[in-house]
Amino acid sequence: MQAVRRAVGRWRPLLRRLRRPRGGNGDTAAAASFTGAIISLREQSTPYHLAHGLLDQAGYLLAAGDVEAATAAIEEARDIAERLRCQPLLDRAAALTKQDAPHVAS
Repeated sequence: MQAVRRAVGRWRPLLRRLRRPRGGNGDTAAAASFTGAIISLREQSTPYHLAHGLLDQAGYLLAAGDVEAATAAIEEARDIAERLRCQPLLDRAAALTKQDAPHVAS
């Protein structure tokens, strides 16, 4: 449980700072921080928290213009949500897909 708290504790402040990329092509440090947070969530957290992290990362990637990577993150989060039978996560994935990337398969 301590590891989950550490992973989620590392992830939440990052998300507050990194909601949108700063530069036109995104922020390299922010992208690396997101990658590190997702790795930490994969290793030390729950699938539920990982799905939320993936959706947050997908939003960042879409804003940075990386539709391919965002689509992969959304699809992985959606798969997790389906396994967990978690409708709020499914709804969030669908909203992100429709709102930020209408060309991403839903």
